[in-house]
Amino acid sequence: DPSDPNRVYLACGTYTNPRTPDGAVLRSDDRGKTFQRANVPFKFGGNENGRGNGERLAVDPNDGNVLYLGTRQAGLWKSTDRAMTWSKVESFPDITEAPPAPAQPAGQPAQGRGAGNRPSRGSGVIFAVFDPRSGSKGKATSTVYIGVSLMGRENLYRTTDGGKSWQPVPGEPTQYRPTRAALSSDGVLYVAYGTDPGPQRMTNGGVWKLNTASGEWTEITPDKPDPEHNKSFGYAAVSVDVHHPRTLIASSFGRPGSAGSEDIFRSTDGGATWKPVFGGGGTYD
Repeated sequence: DPSDPNRVYLACGTYTNPRTPDGAVLRSDDRGKTFQRANVPFKFGGNENGRGNGERLAVDPNDGNVLYLGTRQAGLWKSTDRAMTWSKVESFPDITEAPPAPAQPAGQPAQGRGAGNRPSRGSGVIFAVFDPRSGSKGKATSTVYIGVSLMGRENLYRTTDGGKSWQPVPGEPTQYRPTRAALSSDGVLYVAYGTDPGPQRMTNGGVWKLNTASGEWTEITPDKPDPEHNKSFGYAAVSVDVHHPRTLIASSFGRPGSAGSEDIFRSTDGGATWKPVFGGGGTYD
């Protein structure tokens, strides 16, 4: 909880197959010394594809009673009592994804995850980002961004009335799936994208930013993939410095080349220019 560090929340569950029990949300008010459990009527996939996407579970920085929870198969959920009880956000759009077509001939087993020959499928509602400027201490945040692991259709939604209604964000990139997002203190939403939720291979991706005041989208990809010339990779995550809103980092995913070609890129001008951490002399340990 951004406003109360004593409060910690965990969304727990390993698989979504029929053999696995439904998940649970654990809550603590003593920094994790003890926990209370709330069972939920859906499953989590903590060890499934997209396990690096997020954050699916987020606490309102202005009102710690309010939490949003993104799921793989059951849409968006909300709690208004510090995670003791949960209800589905019925106003959130239907983000059901059609099953992907088989990626290998019938009768042939799928290969390892790095081969990239298994069908790509999204991992549901993957992040919730509150804009704290749209609320005040003790007053719930009214503007929230929700990311969904979809490709070829709208995958970023916004509410400005505390979840009563939702609209897709105009101009959003839809050629990739979002993986992670971060909102800077000056109102810029940064989003990392890839064609697969991971850890399977991504064939394309990028980093974009949204000026939430003007609605303008800008591509700021540090190193652009080029799938047609054997440069296939994506971006796994992006993060922004809390105290310096134009300082951010973005991490590549599956970037080809020699050992250590995977990198974290850093910018101090809002993504206009980037410097690689490891490719710039940092040690990859």
